Amino acid sequence: MPLKVIYPKLFDIAREKEILVSEMCTLPSKRTSQQVWNLDFRRKLSEEENTEAIDLLEKLEVIRLRVGIPDKRTWTINNEGSFSIKSIFHSLSKGDRQVVSYFKSIWKNGAPNKVKFRAWLICKKMINISEVLQHRWPTCALSPHVCSFCANGPESISHLFFECPFTSIFWKRFECELGINENKPSLMFE
Repeated sequence: MPLKVIYPKLFDIAREKEILVSEMCTLPSKRTSQQVWNLDFRRKLSEEENTEAIDLLEKLEVIRLRVGIPDKRTWTINNEGSFSIKSIFHSLSKGDRQVVSYFKSIWKNGAPNKVKFRAWLICKKMINISEVLQHRWPTCALSPHVCSFCANGPESISHLFFECPFTSIFWKRFECELGINENKPSLMFE
């Protein structure tokens, strides 16, 4: 999994987003006995970001680069290491069909378009709540990070739409009216 997915907050504040691995690391030489990772951020790190940066450096510590071997990008989905539409198609075909059918079911049902659109935004994590806005603009300090309805959980998509006691009432009513005996949906896309 790409580091920008594992550490999205650090990626958002990184000065260089398209830098090569070889440019991020100072290799051992006569002056230095070990390789040093040069993480460059646009601003000073918060406590949480600092913890993530330490975790990242611990993971990078085990990676040993070799002098004289050129740095290159490789496409890990196919054996050739090069990008192709065919490789994406085959990868998606082998993927979780349940997720694909879930997205299709959002658009192919009798709900009004505004409901379909809202459900799609929720699944894509594009609803403007504190969690999403903080990810988009990490330099802004948004508060509170607590659910406005129950004040018991974080203001996250998962909590607001699926875990909050207030939304649980909605889901139960929804299930009763439609005759659904399944549990409420979860964010399978996290």
